[in-house]
Amino acid sequence: MTGSSPETSVSESRRVKILNEAARLTSSERAETYGEPRINLTCHGELLQIMARYTNDKRRLSAGEAAALSSVLGKLSRIFCGVYHEDNYIDGAAYLAIAGELAGADPYTKM
Repeated sequence: MTGSSPETSVSESRRVKILNEAARLTSSERAETYGEPRINLTCHGELLQIMARYTNDKRRLSAGEAAALSSVLGKLSRIFCGVYHEDNYIDGAAYLAIAGELAGADPYTKM
């Protein structure tokens, strides 16, 4: 049988729409605001390596805290590699506050 069910076509249509919008944004608006993805993500990756290198056994991060700090580093890489965009500072401050809230909150899940 070669036909597809209505559920499949709706799902595929939504997926294609999402992929097309992602391609449009990352090749125009987002690239102009945040810089070239390759450079931005390389910066983010290098910042993550620094975080991993300097996080020691005396101060282990919970999984949630590490994720929030990774988001802070992502915002910093956008600040370093893109043009001024106030939202990066607002989001970065929010993620840092969340990391502070989660610090030590989950002693059983360490990174």
